[in-house]
Amino acid sequence: MNKRAKRILKIALYAFIPWIVVLGILSGSLGLPETWFIIIHYIIEIFFFALFFAFFFNAHTKPTVFETSIIAMLWIFLFEFIALNFFSSNYPINLNFVDWIFPMFLMISTIYGTGKLVR
Repeated sequence: MNKRAKRILKIALYAFIPWIVVLGILSGSLGLPETWFIIIHYIIEIFFFALFFAFFFNAHTKPTVFETSIIAMLWIFLFEFIALNFFSSNYPINLNFVDWIFPMFLMISTIYGTGKLVR
C-alpha cells in the first residue's frame, strides 16, 4: 500500500471514530426534547471532531488541511450512506437540514478550522 492510500485510510479512521462516538451519544439522548437534542448534537459534533482532528493534524503534516477536509467529508458521506441505507428504518426522513445537512457542514468546517488552528 502506498503512502497516499495509507493517509487516506488514516483520515477515514480519524473521521470514523468521532462519527461513531457522536452517533452513540445521540442514540442515548433520543428521549430529550427536540431543541435540547439538536443543541447537544451540534455541540458534541464540534467537540469530538475538533478533538480527533487536532490529534490528526499534530501527528501528520500531509495532506493539506483542505485535502484532509475533503477526504474526511467523502468518508463521512460514505458512513452516513451505509448507516442510513442499511441500519435505519426511517431512511428518507433523516435527510433534513437540521438533522443532517447543517451537522455535516459543522463537521467539515470543524475539521478545516481545527487544521488551520493547529498547523
